[in-house]
Amino acid sequence: MKTYIIKIIPALLLVFVFPLQVYSMNNGYTFKRLGIEDGLSQSTIYSIIQDNEGYMWFGTANGLNKYDGYSFKIFTNNPYDSTSISDNSITSLYEDKEGIIWVGTIQGILNKYNRSTNSFTRFNTRNINSPLLSQENEYYEYPIIFSRNDNNSITTIAEDNNSNLWLGTWGKGILIFNKKTKTIKQYYYRPESPNSLDYNRIMRILIDREGNIWIGTFGGGLNKVVYNYNPNNKSQNSQLSFVHYKNDISNKYSLSDNKITSLYEDNKGNIWIGTYNGGLNELPVNEKNISPLKVKFKIYKKNNSKKENIGSNSIMTILEDKQNCLWLGTFGKGLTKFNIKENSFIHFEHNPLNPNSLSGNDVISLCEDSSGIIWAGTHLGEGITKLEMSKVKFGQIKNDPSNKNSLSDDVVWAIYQDKYKNLWIGTYRGGLNKYDIKNNRFIHYYHNPADPFSISDNHIRAKAEDKFGNFWIGTYSGGLDKFNPGTGKFISFKHNPKVPSSLGANQVQDIFIDSASNVWLATFTGGLNKFNAANIN
Repeated sequence: MKTYIIKIIPALLLVFVFPLQVYSMNNGYTFKRLGIEDGLSQSTIYSIIQDNEGYMWFGTANGLNKYDGYSFKIFTNNPYDSTSISDNSITSLYEDKEGIIWVGTIQGILNKYNRSTNSFTRFNTRNINSPLLSQENEYYEYPIIFSRNDNNSITTIAEDNNSNLWLGTWGKGILIFNKKTKTIKQYYYRPESPNSLDYNRIMRILIDREGNIWIGTFGGGLNKVVYNYNPNNKSQNSQLSFVHYKNDISNKYSLSDNKITSLYEDNKGNIWIGTYNGGLNELPVNEKNISPLKVKFKIYKKNNSKKENIGSNSIMTILEDKQNCLWLGTFGKGLTKFNIKENSFIHFEHNPLNPNSLSGNDVISLCEDSSGIIWAGTHLGEGITKLEMSKVKFGQIKNDPSNKNSLSDDVVWAIYQDKYKNLWIGTYRGGLNKYDIKNNRFIHYYHNPADPFSISDNHIRAKAEDKFGNFWIGTYSGGLDKFNPGTGKFISFKHNPKVPSSLGANQVQDIFIDSASNVWLATFTGGLNKFNAANIN
C-alpha cells in the first residue's frame, strides 16, 4: 500500500486552510472601495472607461476623475476658463479609435479631451431644437437616477465605421457628430413617419462587430438603423430609417419591456438588452437580421419560486468578463454574475456593516480593465468598488468554540487522507480530528488520563497508515500511538531509559512506512528508530 504523509512545518500555523470548504468570502472575489475619502470627487458614477494608456476614467455627478491606481486627478468646470470641462455632471465617456477621449455632460455639451494640455474643446448641442415628446408626463415616473437629466443630456456615445460619433440624448433623439467637419445631424421621433426613430429618450447606442447600429430607447423599445443610400451620391447615406423591436403582450417572444437601460454585444455576437422592469433579454446572433415580428428574444426575469434566477428585473448596465460571464448592474439589488454556460447566478449586495462589500446596491456603470479587475460604479452609494479574483483560492476550517462540530484547534501539525477520503488532522493542543468531508462531520480524539486506551497526548506531530489499516501517530511528549479505527483504541509506545530497545524519545517528529512494513520514526533527541509493523499486529 502506498502511504501519503503531508507535514505542515511552521511553528505557529494559526489557521488550517484547504480548498474544499465553503467559507471563502464573496464567492472568491475580493472587494475594495474607493470613495470620497480616497480622493474621488463624488459618489455617483455614471460612466467608467479605461483608456489605451491604462488610466481609469470615472464620470461622476460632480466632476471627471482620472485615476492612475494611486490617486485621482479631478477635472471640474472653471467659469473663467473656456478650456476647462464644460460642466461637472458627466453622463457618458468614450475613447475613439484614435485614442481621443470624449465626454458627454448633463447639459448637452460634448467635450474633447486634449491630453497634451489637460484641457477640453467644447461642442455645444444645446442649440439643436428639442422635438416635442409624445408623452412628456412620463418624465415624472422615472427613477431618481434620471431626475437631473434634461432633454439635452448626452447619455451615451459610440463611434461608427466612418468615424462619426453617435450621441444619444435624453430628449433630442440621436445626434451624429462628424469629427472632421464638426457638424451635427439629428434623427428623432416623427409621428407621421413609421420608419423614424421610435422614441427620443436614448439610453444606449451599440455598434456591433458587423457595423450594425442598435439604439436602446427608454420608452420606445429597441431600434436598429437601416441605411438608405442615394444612388446619385454613393459616398454617403442620404437618410436613415429605423426598424423597431417592441414589447407585444400577445407575443411571449417579443422584447420584455420598452424601457431599455443597457445594450451589450458578447464575444459570440449575441446582443444583451437590459430593461428597467422586464429583466434581461438576449437577441441571438442568428436572429439579428430577421424581421422584428419573427425574432425570438430569450428572456431572463426574477422568479421568486426558483433558487437560480437573475435577482432583479432592473438591469442598468451589462459587462462580459474575460471568462465570458455576464455581469449585471441592477437598480436596487446590487451586482449579479451570470454564468451563461451553466445558467447560474451569483449575487453581490451592499452590506453597511462590511467595508469589504459592494459600495451600493444601485449599480449603474461597469468596466473590466486589462488586468481583469471589474470596476462597479453606484448611484448615491459609497463610490467605486473594485472586484478581483481572490489571490488565495482557499477556504478555511477553523475552531469554533460554540460549535462542537468544528476543528478542535487552529494550530495544525499533520494531515493524512485515508482510503475513504476522510481527513485525519493532528493538532497542537486539540488531539486528533477525523473529518468526514462529504458529511462535514468531525470526530475528536483527546487524551484521557482515566482511559488507558485513549490517545497518549493532545499534541500530535505526525501520522501514517500501515497496510493492515492501523494508524501510527507521533506525539510531542506521549511517544508513539498505534490506533485501530475499528475498535477506536490507542496503544502507546514510550521511551523507557531502562529498556534499550524501547522508543528512543517521546517526541516523534515524523513517520515513514516503507514497502516492507518497516516503520521509520524521526525523534527529537532519540535519533532515527525502526521497527516492523507486521511484528506488532
